[in-house]
Amino acid sequence: MEALSLVEEPVENSIPVLNPSTGETIADVPVTPASEVEAVISRVRANQVAWEELGFKGRRYWLNKLRDWMFDNADRVADTMQAETGKVRAEAMKLAREIAECSPLGLLSTRATIPAGADVSDSASIANARATA
Repeated sequence: MEALSLVEEPVENSIPVLNPSTGETIADVPVTPASEVEAVISRVRANQVAWEELGFKGRRYWLNKLRDWMFDNADRVADTMQAETGKVRAEAMKLAREIAECSPLGLLSTRATIPAGADVSDSASIANARATA
């Protein structure tokens, strides 16, 4: 089982992720110091502008790439879920696939039905277009 690793080596100020079946520490998630939180929030807000400027088609492109990565790495994602939650393999694999197929990843797939000429400028317009299809 090759679970996704969040941190290669334990870090001083971190939260351990434990395998509930074994009690083994499988990863350490670093804690962001309070003094750095404002800078992180500012960086995320600044990146939101660029994300919005991509438009629907640009965001769909990147979400489809994420969806494809999820499908391509379903075994690794399931390994991680199994290690972090103690779920049986079948349940972890089912969830890994469901995550890849779920909104917004699956809803933005090329298989989604959106009528020709529909407004796809934002998620509300897309939902409306699908509802009236």
